[in-house]
Amino acid sequence: MTGDYRFLGHEEWWPELRATLYLKFPTAGRAKGLGTGEFDVGPGLATGPRFNKWRLFLEGSYGMVGYVSKGLTDDSPDTGCSVGDYDDF
Repeated sequence: MTGDYRFLGHEEWWPELRATLYLKFPTAGRAKGLGTGEFDVGPGLATGPRFNKWRLFLEGSYGMVGYVSKGLTDDSPDTGCSVGDYDDF
């Protein structure tokens, strides 16, 4: 599940800036070797300038993985980029 809040950029000529937060629910069990069995959470920032009807999305986040056996963690930064068609409603 992902949520965001746009706090900058309501103008067509200015890229928007959004704070993001995702939450992953545990859907498997550590006993079966299918994940940690814990919730994962991650904050991030996203931006996206608009070019006519096209929008470029750039996002960076940091995933904080739930408890992993033996005290090891797999926390990691993540980045993403995509292009989308933008329609005004």
